[in-house]
Amino acid sequence: MGYGNVNVALGIAGQQLKKAGIDNPKAKQLYAALMGGTVTNCATNTSTELTGILVLRASDQGWGRIANTLELSVNEAM
Repeated sequence: MGYGNVNVALGIAGQQLKKAGIDNPKAKQLYAALMGGTVTNCATNTSTELTGILVLRASDQGWGRIANTLELSVNEAM
């Protein structure tokens, strides 16, 4: 994966985590956004199951489709 793709993946991961109420993610939370898993918002004590962005990308989905599936925006990710 080139730098541009890494940048988009991290941008979408950040959006996904913000949507879950996590503004300053820890490494494990970022990992969950990229590979799939559960994150917990400590302020509200709510858990969110995240679909792994890189898992979706590995299944030959483009960034636009991934963002659309997660109800996010590629433009905001960049």
